[in-house]
Formats: sequence, C-alpha cells, structure tokens
Amino acid sequence: MVNLGHKAVLIVDDVEEMRNLLATVLMHYGFNNIFHAQNGDRAMEIAANFEIDLAFLDINMPGLDGLEVLRELKSRNEQIFTVMVSGAGTLDNVRKAKRYGANAFLVKPCRAGKIDEVVQKYAHILQGQSK
Repeated sequence: MVNLGHKAVLIVDDVEEMRNLLATVLMHYGFNNIFHAQNGDRAMEIAANFEIDLAFLDINMPGLDGLEVLRELKSRNEQIFTVMVSGAGTLDNVRKAKRYGANAFLVKPCRAGKIDEVVQKYAHILQGQSK
C-alpha cells in the first residue's frame, strides 16, 4: 500500500458525527492531514489555502451544496479524488455527481467497510500513478 499520510483530505458534511466517522476510518489508513468543514463555503475556504488530494462531500448542505463544491474543486484540480456522500442516493444525484467528476458515491448511513472500499480504490489509483 502506498503511503497516504502526506495526502490532504477534506471532509465536508453538516453532520459532525459523519465527519468524525470518516476521519476515524481515514486515520486508520495513515491519513494525518484531515480538514473538516461543516458547509460548502468553509470547504472552499480550506481548498483555497491547502492542496486537497481527497475529498468526501455531502450533497445536501445549507448554502453551497456538495455538487457545487465538487464542480469547483474539479475545476481547480482535475486530479482530486472526490467521493460524494448522501442520504439521498437517488439516480439523479449519482448521475450529476458522475457528470461533475466524482470518483465514488457513498450512501448514508456509511459503514466503515464501504469507506474502506473507497480508500482502497484511491490507494490503487495512487499506486498506478507512482509506477
């Protein structure tokens, strides 16, 4: 497995428990540069100041929603690995997320195993890039 400790992760969700769950699982993979944002506006502030490699974005949030954040992050950096997280895993949301460049989609409530699968996919892509 590639070293993930130096990669910057942005977790954007208006529910603190969800941010904490994601952070806990990610720390088990060695991520130690994790930023939390409770809304899209705060996420964009963080992204303006730090180079983000991996982002978990809730779709439904007050103000700037996750799909808008996704579009903005991808316009700044096509290589960012983005994971949409939503309790509304509708086909429309999934299609929009894919169209805007999302790499993965998790439906809430997320289990640690599903988060693991996404991190494994991300690590596999990184491993392919480092060859």
